[in-house]
Amino acid sequence: MLKRFLLTGMLVAATATAARAQTTIFMVRTGSNTLPVEMFLYLQKWQDPTIAALSSLLILFAILLVLALSLMARGRRLPFIPQRSGEST
Repeated sequence: MLKRFLLTGMLVAATATAARAQTTIFMVRTGSNTLPVEMFLYLQKWQDPTIAALSSLLILFAILLVLALSLMARGRRLPFIPQRSGEST
């Protein structure tokens, strides 16, 4: 049963990624690149730790965003999260 859920998750992730890639291709103007493309091109030209530092900052930003959202949602009953059997509504 777990295999079925993992396979379904992988299929959904692949579909969402393909859709976003096509959207990104059409939204980028000629002569400009997205951040991942610029990072890749930078790595091809120069081998220094700048990209590692930028990646660390992006990961830190994502973690801080998740923490801020979880603090804002603390104590609220969110409709899309099921209640545990012992919790009251």
